Amino acid sequence: INIVDTYVYLGTTIKFNGKFVDAKNKQLFQAKRALSSIRSKKEKLQLPLDIYMNLFDTIVLPVLLYGSEVWGYEDSEQLEIFFRTFLKNTMKLNKQTPNCMVYGESGRKPLY
Repeated sequence: INIVDTYVYLGTTIKFNGKFVDAKNKQLFQAKRALSSIRSKKEKLQLPLDIYMNLFDTIVLPVLLYGSEVWGYEDSEQLEIFFRTFLKNTMKLNKQTPNCMVYGESGRKPLY
């Protein structure tokens, strides 16, 4: 048996201290890649907003939340920021728009 600092099990990185920071960062990176892919398709095909949001729900969110059931109640603020940034950019809102207004206008709830 080897003693290691991190271990990857079913694509989820587990650290020696039980924290899932590396796993969240990996999922965030992969979700950003998936989002850039559908963003280019949206611009190329001039997709309407409802189809673009549906693509986000079916392609990007599963990538972002993969393994989230084992993360526990740790801070997931990076994932929320990614989600809110997507909503603000999609609806062409200012960065200073209150988050409650963003969720209300989009009909979405926070990821947590």
